[in-house]
Amino acid sequence: MRVPCPWYILTAMSQTVYLREWRIRKSLSYRKLAKLSGVALSGIQNIEAGSISPRVETLERLAAALGVGFHALFK
Repeated sequence: MRVPCPWYILTAMSQTVYLREWRIRKSLSYRKLAKLSGVALSGIQNIEAGSISPRVETLERLAAALGVGFHALFK
């Protein structure tokens, strides 16, 4: 039996994440954001490049480190 995904997981997987814009706006390097969020530097680079779809938990950690709400990462 298939369990339906909550709407916010589907949204995170189907929309572009605007992490780079927020990182630059907050004047954070990859290294600094990685340290603040606990997300691997390579993971942040891959999210910004669009080569991976981050988990909701990862986006929540990045948003908290940037000092923005979760939904601010999406346009």
